[in-house]
Amino acid sequence: MSIISRSLFDGALYSSVDIYLDESGDLGFTSPRSSQYLVVAAVATTDSTYLSRIPRKARKKLHIKGMDKEIKFSNSSEEIRRYVLNEINKLDCWVVWGAITKKNAISQLRKNSAYLYNYLCGLVLCDMFERTHTKKINLIFDRHTTKKGNRDKLDSYINEKLKSRHSGHFVPELR
Repeated sequence: MSIISRSLFDGALYSSVDIYLDESGDLGFTSPRSSQYLVVAAVATTDSTYLSRIPRKARKKLHIKGMDKEIKFSNSSEEIRRYVLNEINKLDCWVVWGAITKKNAISQLRKNSAYLYNYLCGLVLCDMFERTHTKKINLIFDRHTTKKGNRDKLDSYINEKLKSRHSGHFVPELR
């Protein structure tokens, strides 16, 4: 398990911070096509407008065709990856990621893929919550599961982590 973070936030109190969370890899363990790793990454920023323009700027500048919705790094050239990361680096943001080597995962995590996903998201978000000084957090993420029970457990888990790990005197509003 690895957790790496980079913070450009200066400890100031912000009125609102947007956190974008995404995963790479799959939750499977048995298929020969399953990924070796599961990675969850989050980017926190107060300037979502600039962040949201990066994919469009990349498509236009690098003449990318066929990736209308999302630029997938696993399917992208080194040039596209470098461009996107350089643009993110220009942004006042904070990046945190966690990864797990699936073959080394404990049996409890191997048995329940929703638990594995929630656990890794929780680790990444705890680091975010401890260092983000804000009144409101907008959490934007891809809800990978369609089961309502699993979504509700994830929502509850994230709220629990925010209440126990936030910085400041008051718990930020989470949307």
